Amino acid sequence: MRIPGSLLSFLTVLLAVSAFAEDAEHATSLIDFEQSVPYPKFPEDGPGAVALTTEWASDGKQSLKIDPGLTTVFEQMSTTDWSAHSLLRFHFKNPSPQTVEVGLEILDPLAKGYWNRHINAFGVLPGEQAVDIDFSGGLWRSELNNKFRGDVKTPIDLTHISRFAIENRGKSPLSVDRIELVKVKKLATAGGFAFDFGRKGSQVMGQFLGVDDGTAYDASRGYGLTNGASSLHNDMSYPTPMLGDGLHWSDGFRVDLPAAGKYLGLVAFERGGFWGPGEDTSYTKLAMTANGAVVHHHDFSRDGMQFQFQDTDLTEAEEIIDKLVWPAHAVSRFTFDAAAGANLFKVATEQELGFPIRVAGLILAPDTDAGRAFLAEHEALQRRTIATTFTPQDRGRRADGRAAAKKLTCAPMAVGEQMYPHDWPAASKDAPRITIAAVPGQTAAVQLGVYAAKNATATAAAAAPKGPSALSAPRVSNGRYLSQRPYGTGAVWIEINNYRPEPTFTVGPQISRPVLVEFTIPGDAKPGEYTSEISVTAAGESARIPVTIRVVAAKLATIPIPLALFNNAVPFGPEYTDEATWWRLQESLLREQASAGLTMVTGGPGLGLEVSADGGTITGDRALKYLDLARSLGMEQGALGYGGFVSGVGSLPADRAKVARTIDAFEKAHHLPTLYMTAYDEPTTPAERTAALERMAGAKAAGLHAVGFTSADWADPAWVQLVTGTFAPACNLHDRETFAKITALGSHPWSYNQGPDRYGFGIHLWRQLSLGCEGRSDWIGTYVMGFAFYNLDGREPSQACFAIHKTLGVLATPQWLSARQGLLDARLLLALKAVKPDDPVFARIGLDGYCKDREKWTDAEMESVRTTVLDHLAMKR
Repeated sequence: MRIPGSLLSFLTVLLAVSAFAEDAEHATSLIDFEQSVPYPKFPEDGPGAVALTTEWASDGKQSLKIDPGLTTVFEQMSTTDWSAHSLLRFHFKNPSPQTVEVGLEILDPLAKGYWNRHINAFGVLPGEQAVDIDFSGGLWRSELNNKFRGDVKTPIDLTHISRFAIENRGKSPLSVDRIELVKVKKLATAGGFAFDFGRKGSQVMGQFLGVDDGTAYDASRGYGLTNGASSLHNDMSYPTPMLGDGLHWSDGFRVDLPAAGKYLGLVAFERGGFWGPGEDTSYTKLAMTANGAVVHHHDFSRDGMQFQFQDTDLTEAEEIIDKLVWPAHAVSRFTFDAAAGANLFKVATEQELGFPIRVAGLILAPDTDAGRAFLAEHEALQRRTIATTFTPQDRGRRADGRAAAKKLTCAPMAVGEQMYPHDWPAASKDAPRITIAAVPGQTAAVQLGVYAAKNATATAAAAAPKGPSALSAPRVSNGRYLSQRPYGTGAVWIEINNYRPEPTFTVGPQISRPVLVEFTIPGDAKPGEYTSEISVTAAGESARIPVTIRVVAAKLATIPIPLALFNNAVPFGPEYTDEATWWRLQESLLREQASAGLTMVTGGPGLGLEVSADGGTITGDRALKYLDLARSLGMEQGALGYGGFVSGVGSLPADRAKVARTIDAFEKAHHLPTLYMTAYDEPTTPAERTAALERMAGAKAAGLHAVGFTSADWADPAWVQLVTGTFAPACNLHDRETFAKITALGSHPWSYNQGPDRYGFGIHLWRQLSLGCEGRSDWIGTYVMGFAFYNLDGREPSQACFAIHKTLGVLATPQWLSARQGLLDARLLLALKAVKPDDPVFARIGLDGYCKDREKWTDAEMESVRTTVLDHLAMKR
């Protein structure tokens, strides 16, 4: 059985009437907060309180006020049997100007341990409102994108809810009142159907009939698949449970309708997949037929997954549905001539790539007033659900001394600093002269925030620097906005996604925009001062910002460990474009990463090395060509199989020793760096660690260079045994002693996902090297899950370092710009250490703050350290 029920199904502002509210049959008070009952807070020693208050109430005299960062648990309920109801309704007051993300956990008697409870999140808009959680068919256990991870594989028992908890993840207090259970009527009309297609065990959206891969046509039921279906292994419940997954019909889908006549329909498809390459779907044309006649068709492209949204620029979260979600799922209405009795629907595509196309939902209704209303209500339900699953959050910065722009304002920003459409400038006047430090062979950058009092088209330009050497004109780019979300669901916001190398862009009172100016400093540039000027014009106004570039003759050090971004290569195979273009993009990515200081590659689609079934041979011409190119650019300290090269330990032949000998001989024959392979990815539960131990048995002794991704857990003997048997355990959560402890076990300590930003790749990396870290990889080089430029599908969002545009090529993101700054900091520190190991700057950085003092390291503080290091290097020369 599939699990019906829409989690986080819709959000309604108080006093607004929703379709469900109109149809509500009965509301039962679960908790009214009128009794003086203590509510616990977690963490117990955390700042703030969870307390009853009379400051606001949606009903009665009291509500519960929860301070930021705190969780409270509800155990005293009017009933623990929720099975006769459909919705859990919260009444909230959010006094802040920004959407607050709220974590939700629901437990039954079997929910022992974290992974056996229901875990989710939603957003609460500013003001007073009701938020409804639809549990009409059940609740999964574990996280939304990692369901049933614990040892209990059945849904939460709605007849025995033991407790539930909410967490205020915002920055201001949040009040909750009148928690209710609500029973609602089914949306229905004569002859109308709403089908939600998905794999067996996945969630069915409330108000829909679930169809899984085993739902064969049955006359007594009146609908079903005519020859089975296939689906992905994983499913999603977002942006709605209907849109999040689907089925590929092997033949067709039959629906028995009561009478012939004109019918209306709405169809939606699922094309993005859950994990990434191999699960997405591309094609040139799609047609759906009803009883042999085409009733819907649309064009797509073989590279649509990569480029459909490459030119999208969102400036308001309210645009997400129509500019992103609807196009991604090709949501379309249609009409057809229904037959009395059997009606057969089929879908066909042309030039398909990836997993075959999946139908997510199909809604049918007679072409009558009632039928049109039925269809409209279902479409409205999808929109409401999306608005709750991804509640809009305005992150515009307008406080702390910021003021609206007067005419045209250009204010300096830290390179890589994120920006939001509704930002106001931090300075009321144009930027003064900007001075930046640079070294030969690197890119020096200036980032400006551009703000305008009126909507206008702006143009930025910059002159070629004048100084001791001839330098070329800089590249001018502007930031493009797209959506971003947290790890699961909840608040969704708009931020800069990538920088386009174009000087013209739009600005206005509701659209601030960053401009990036990149100066290329050649390797033979003479030291000294260079001057340039950046100009911005818009609607008859202009701003001019003088720039001084101080070039210091410092030789950068090479980072001495394998250091990479996961999926550092082009995120699609050559079949999506021509071979020459694919290699041009690969080289562009490699050159940028190598120039910045990365030393290892992890690959991507099309770059696999295939180990034969007997473990005796390895093949992969494209991978060899790629590794040769990487070596020529200096990225030769390792090749970690994450998207390319040698796959995980678990997929290798059983004779580990033979495989290790084959890999060693292959490396030597082709002059390759060490070929690392993945071992495991955060095994947390006892079952997961047992499976990882079985998979790793004998791997280290055989000589396989396996890297296992984990977090330090020294209290668990199974974890200690696991890292002891792993060549290179890579820790995410850890402390400064971890590296020495792992070394003492005879393994090589790595780290992963430490933050690819200026601090993470600068001060933090320097400290890691000092503590004995021997390798590191960070999330993520390029988009790999679902649609590129999208971030609302796939297992998790991608704050990627690079985006790939079909015509503009490789685009940098704020993440990469910040990471590049950090890599320069680390390489300068290494260079200074080589010539002056006792320099006072190293004591200033220290090691005591490792994993503790990130907030201390503002961009200004890190810039101060860089200036000091450059001054000291200049003196040594």
